[in-house]
Amino acid sequence: MRSKYLPIAAACLTVFGTAGCSGLEVQQPAAAQVEQLERIEQQPEEIEQNSKQVKELFLAGSGYVVDRNEKGSILVVSPDRQNLSANGGEDSYYDAIWFSLPEEVAGNKIELGMRVKAWIEEGTGVNESYPAQTAAAKIEIEEDIQPDGAKLLQSEAVRQALQSLKTEDVRLPVVLGASYKADQEVWTIDLLDAGKLKQEPMSVDIEDKA
Repeated sequence: MRSKYLPIAAACLTVFGTAGCSGLEVQQPAAAQVEQLERIEQQPEEIEQNSKQVKELFLAGSGYVVDRNEKGSILVVSPDRQNLSANGGEDSYYDAIWFSLPEEVAGNKIELGMRVKAWIEEGTGVNESYPAQTAAAKIEIEEDIQPDGAKLLQSEAVRQALQSLKTEDVRLPVVLGASYKADQEVWTIDLLDAGKLKQEPMSVDIEDKA
């Protein structure tokens, strides 16, 4: 006598057989899936490399570009006064560094009067003369300022003020600040000479003409 359980058993075999075939397909992913898995496996390494690259740079100088030499290096002087007398240093010290520029930075884009930030790679040598000397790995030009109604950008006014100085009289110019007088259409640039023992502030007026 035919067992009444045979159809049920056959159905079970059919279900399990289908599941078995499905299982084989999962164990053999398509080429696109393999490629995706490989990319996921590579991502942590790429993230780690990018993280290391960021950590290798640190801010070395920030301030106005007050000079350039024939090699294209720029002199960046901070407007922020530091008092180093507690450590036997000067009571009016302004950080000043000559930076040679990285190849990817076009020298003609960085002009006198601009405010910049300069980063160097960890382990880069620094000549601790005054001003110091080192190689920049990254240069950031800070956003310029142009008050309402002004024809000149702040950097242009500062550049004209620096160019008006007699180099034999001013050894190391420090740009303390720049202000625009709209009623007079004049920029006033406040400076001093950090290269002299007696640092006396001075002001240079620049007519606001484009």
